[in-house]
Amino acid sequence: MQLTIEQFLDPVGEEELRDVRFLRMTIDRMRTLGESLDPNLAVDYRLVRDHLTGQLATMAQRGHFFQGFVTFCALKPVRSIPARVVCLLGINDQVFPRRPQTTQFDLMARSPRAGDPSARQDDRYSFLETLLSAREKLSISYVGRSAVHNKEIPPSVVVSELLDYLDQAFVFPNNKPAREFVLTEHPLHAFSPRYFSSSNVDKRLFSYSEANAEASRSITGMRPPRMPPFITGPLPEIEEFNCNLELRELIDFWGNPCRYFMRQRLGLTLRETDGCLSDSESFQLDNLEKYRIKEELVAEELEAATPLPLEVFHARGILPPGAIGELQLRSMRTEVHDLALVIRKHIGEGRKDEPVSIDLELGPFSLSGKINAVYGGHSVHFRTAKLNPKDHLRAWIAHLALCASGEGKEPRTVLIGRDALVTFRHVSSARAQLQTLTEIFREGLMMPLPFFPASAMAFVEAELAGGKDPFFKARAKWIGPWRQPGEKDNRFIARCFDVADPLDDRFAELARVVVTPMLEHERLEEL
Repeated sequence: MQLTIEQFLDPVGEEELRDVRFLRMTIDRMRTLGESLDPNLAVDYRLVRDHLTGQLATMAQRGHFFQGFVTFCALKPVRSIPARVVCLLGINDQVFPRRPQTTQFDLMARSPRAGDPSARQDDRYSFLETLLSAREKLSISYVGRSAVHNKEIPPSVVVSELLDYLDQAFVFPNNKPAREFVLTEHPLHAFSPRYFSSSNVDKRLFSYSEANAEASRSITGMRPPRMPPFITGPLPEIEEFNCNLELRELIDFWGNPCRYFMRQRLGLTLRETDGCLSDSESFQLDNLEKYRIKEELVAEELEAATPLPLEVFHARGILPPGAIGELQLRSMRTEVHDLALVIRKHIGEGRKDEPVSIDLELGPFSLSGKINAVYGGHSVHFRTAKLNPKDHLRAWIAHLALCASGEGKEPRTVLIGRDALVTFRHVSSARAQLQTLTEIFREGLMMPLPFFPASAMAFVEAELAGGKDPFFKARAKWIGPWRQPGEKDNRFIARCFDVADPLDDRFAELARVVVTPMLEHERLEEL
């Protein structure tokens, strides 16, 4: 039994029969062409496929509109037919209504007139027709969260207008907005346990998929056990605790109390580098290498010494070879020269005073050490990088020691960075402030303290400004910006506080005690 193409495709209308005849004619032409060619001539299959693709692309793509239980179709004006359930998919912002990009030679876009076709207005009208076509249920979906940073994305403007209209035209229980009743936020994945958990509060989240249910059960059943806390209680106090504390130890402690605790009390360093040389030669210096070179260049500028030639840096192997290294060194010299001009304004001729010896009795503690960077009775600290909260704390503690030592009538401390200049005025209660810091230092030798300089400084700044929730500001520094490390990613802090949220009341108390006096006595000046 032989079937014709028309019988095999079973056309249901005149348009479908026309397409079948077009396909049949195309095949007959290819057969005739093949018979006329030399039988020994081989024709590449890709040539035949390309020809068929071009011919079949001209055929109209038609579906059976409203000839089944579910109809999938595009959203077009004057096409909406009443239906029991209407679902609109992908009504996303910046996608619907369309925003056509006009060309420069489009005269209609230059001089629009009433009655001109508008794709955006056509989409808005189609949306209105679709609303009127729904008889029982209307479902609208859109992407409400970013797949990159999970931030909320607004829906299309027509959906927002619809929600605003619902708020004005209807009264919902407890006078709540319509969004709380008509919007459902779905999880990112179809196998989320929220779809299959009996304890789920939102009963609108459900699924009949057995495969996703099995995947959900495997995820919830294979969760790794939570790690026990690194330390559950304070360590016993050191029997022969030395109350003679050096100033540099106190400064180092407040830069990162967790690191000081693990190194001094537990003997842990948590090194991540293996010391192996890279297999490829780098043509770009990292930030640490740049910082070291800039420190040396600043010393040259301040001492008026002869600049080291490029060959010296090449011989050390710290600069990329050739013109690339020369350009990078030249750029760093220019940057350092501008910073040196600012530093000279505060150190004068650059002659240092005799180091100030620190020998203070602070209750049961004695604090000793030296402050070397003293010019004309004032302490000057500078960095060839942007200032961070740790720099503020180091300069602040040294300033407290200088004020408490009584050297100078009212000593002043200057902190200079590439982006800011900070000055600290005289502190009359410097001795009491230092005693408080030393007492907390002793506590930090028995248990890691939840003090994190950047988070603490953000907390106190927000609290003094009286703006947003200070814990919100502190957590922004704790977590860090997108794809950049925050304070929680420091390997010492992450090891000590890897379970519970450390930004609690104790954190707030330490931040106020340490940072608040510092911010009250410092002043930000222009470079």
